[in-house]
Amino acid sequence: MRGWGMFVFTLQGDDTPLGMTGPWFPEGWPEQEIGWTIWSSAAEGKGYAREAALAARDHAYQVLGWSGAVSYIHRDNARSITLAERLGAVRDGSAPVPEFDEPCLVYRHPAPGRIGETAT
Repeated sequence: MRGWGMFVFTLQGDDTPLGMTGPWFPEGWPEQEIGWTIWSSAAEGKGYAREAALAARDHAYQVLGWSGAVSYIHRDNARSITLAERLGAVRDGSAPVPEFDEPCLVYRHPAPGRIGETAT
């Protein structure tokens, strides 16, 4: 509907899908999101989601022209919280959240041009 969406990622030279990541902005959500999911426990903890999410965020900023992004994460999802922080995202307790069945945390990604800078 918007001309873009999430990407399924695999290992180079292998067509087995490991998960998906990418730009995500359903109708009615307050902000554009970089989302991710791993589909196999064998693929967890190997850095695949991080590499894919970095590429997806770069794509959203450089190709789609996004000026910022968040990730909405279930409060009990420690792996995704850790990944968001490794991507340089910081928790934003004042950000609006989409209407989910369960509460979530909002992690704000660094804006384009500020990636790699530390927050002050």
